[in-house]
Amino acid sequence: MKTKLAFLAILAACLVAVALEQPLRYGDGLEYYLMTESLFRHGSPELQPGDVEAVSALDPEGKADIPKMGFPVGGFFPTVDGQYIGWHFWGYSLSAVPARWLLPKLGLDPLSALPVTNALWFLAAVAVILFVAPGGWSNAGYLALTLAGPAWWYIRFTGPEVMSWSCATMAIALLQKKDYACAALAGAMASWQNPPAALVALAIGLLSLRSRKWFTILATGVCASAVALPPLYFRSTLGVWNPIAAQPEFVAGTITFERTWGLVFDWNQGMFPFQPFAVVLGAIGCWKELRSNRWEAIGLALAFAGMVILVQRATNWNSACMGVARYSVWMLPILNWWAARAIASWPRRGLAVLGWAFAAHIGLVFGMWPARMDYVKSTFAARTIWTYVPWLDAPDPHVFYTRVTHRDMPFRPQLTPLAFLSNEPGATKLMLHRDTLDRLWDRFDVTPEYRTWLKSEAAKHEGVFFVHPPSGAVTPKPGEDGKPPVP
Repeated sequence: MKTKLAFLAILAACLVAVALEQPLRYGDGLEYYLMTESLFRHGSPELQPGDVEAVSALDPEGKADIPKMGFPVGGFFPTVDGQYIGWHFWGYSLSAVPARWLLPKLGLDPLSALPVTNALWFLAAVAVILFVAPGGWSNAGYLALTLAGPAWWYIRFTGPEVMSWSCATMAIALLQKKDYACAALAGAMASWQNPPAALVALAIGLLSLRSRKWFTILATGVCASAVALPPLYFRSTLGVWNPIAAQPEFVAGTITFERTWGLVFDWNQGMFPFQPFAVVLGAIGCWKELRSNRWEAIGLALAFAGMVILVQRATNWNSACMGVARYSVWMLPILNWWAARAIASWPRRGLAVLGWAFAAHIGLVFGMWPARMDYVKSTFAARTIWTYVPWLDAPDPHVFYTRVTHRDMPFRPQLTPLAFLSNEPGATKLMLHRDTLDRLWDRFDVTPEYRTWLKSEAAKHEGVFFVHPPSGAVTPKPGEDGKPPVP
């Protein structure tokens, strides 16, 4: 017990460091700041002019990147009664209200409320694994992999990813204790800000049937039904089940092989570059569990696959993120558990494997610590692959466009051709479309043989496609940097 308490004390010191750090807005942080302020000032998620003025006044010098705003603010919509509410659910902001109340009383920046709340969610996940989940070798591995992960990066991110990650982590830990009701509630809370995570709660609800205890099944069903709180709230206020899904331009993404593969293996924002042991060991653990016909493994595997599919409906695939894509950070707890199960199945070499995994992941966490706006830059690994073995990577077009141009804006096929230029002579990776192929000749010198080949290749594709020119086949004309003009 003393060791556990000492461990939590160390993590609590990290909480203090977060509270003292200069806050900075990330992603949709402005909307979450406004909702937190509304709940703090008048106990309602309704946005009022005074809330907007109060948030603007918290950052008079613009150090936290809080702009001066008028009323109403983008991302907030009028209800049938003429009130304005955000299109993100208010659950995460509600959890930040205690920090918003306490920090000014301690002489600290109230804009640190969201990062401090993230740190508290992180601590909650660790505490559940330490003090609530059953002990054993699997739980030790789960704790180690949980601690050595990219959730650290998202603590300073002014968004709900750590909350969803924490709730998913707690749901998996509580499931091992057969506390189905609490596990389902945690899974449901993970879905409040990221709806695909509802599949975790639903899977736990189905798994509770194996207990054959009617009270447990009923309690689990009630807790799992908490996934319905956001859609019911939005239906009663805005008349739609999900205000973001009601905007077609935000959920027009397609389910593709590139997105499915890239969610795990994309060299810019996939899980593998940042958590290689979790991915490899997780796949081994999942296979082992499925082979033993464990219903738990089947339920979690179906939930994981469903989340991978559902998140692909997002249009903005290269979203504001901290290293690993924020769409996948709350999927990692399932991989971590499977990886822990794989390690536990190797009684002799499991400790060594866990040691290597923990050391490698901690090294990646601190060695690849992302800076703000890193998501518009390509990683060293991606640049290396695009230079020497470009055929090894087939990124989503939006990811490739944003990372090469450093422009945080939507991608359209009309923006092709796009070239990645390295130290090698000419372009090593091209993103093309047959309708805009002629623009390539205007901006690049292309050898006659390769030009002929490109024309025949373009005729085979209806959409965007990648090619990998041999050295010197496609070279930029003077003043050309490979990026299309800004639309």
